[in-house]
Amino acid sequence: MRKKFYEKSNNKYYLQVASYANNDRLYIGVCDQEDDLVEDITVNLPDIKIKSDNQIFLSENISDNVKHKLLDKGIISKIETTQKYNMGKYLVANVNLDLLKEYDSQGVEEFLNIHQKQNNNQFNQYNIEEIKKLLKDNTKLVYIDTGIDEFIIKYEDLPDAIVDINNKLGIVDLKVYDYQNSYFEPMLTTFGPFLNKCDPNVRDDIIDRLTNLQTEEETIKEYKIINEDMLEKVKNSIENEEMER
Repeated sequence: MRKKFYEKSNNKYYLQVASYANNDRLYIGVCDQEDDLVEDITVNLPDIKIKSDNQIFLSENISDNVKHKLLDKGIISKIETTQKYNMGKYLVANVNLDLLKEYDSQGVEEFLNIHQKQNNNQFNQYNIEEIKKLLKDNTKLVYIDTGIDEFIIKYEDLPDAIVDINNKLGIVDLKVYDYQNSYFEPMLTTFGPFLNKCDPNVRDDIIDRLTNLQTEEETIKEYKIINEDMLEKVKNSIENEEMER
């Protein structure tokens, strides 16, 4: 059952999520009970670069009622900037995709699947044999959450990945976990490519190289990411091999 966005004069209204056909950016609209479009929340400005996949430009025609409800429910961030485009000015906001998902889970999932495939294609990935070697060597791995995508990398590649992910995906705040303990508190969080909170030992390990990468005194080295589904398959394969011995 869909969660209603608001109700007015006994009519119920819902959020509708999709991707724009020409650039796969996030589209959000308001529809009625028959799924007929009532108003657009977003507008597509294809010539303007966005900082992250969950950033949107609000339609000039968005009603105050809808805008205030989006803010009150926490679906969009406090609006602090505008973007000039041709003869218009458009409000810029970031979307909380977890909250948006409550109103159109299928639309958000389809949007995330498109962008996960696109973003993963920007990074070199380990193949099955390389993942097997990492596991058999007990290589320390970390899990990076961008808010939209997840990456698994070697711990030693962490400073390079922090800067590189922000270069490729736009400014994104990261949460980084020990892969073996990913259900606990993150070992570090960032504001874009800069450290926010960080375990003191991890900070000691990465700060020099991270600072040099941020100031471009050093260049990002080649590194790879691990596909999480592939990692789980390889882990299961290794466990089955050991049981058969």
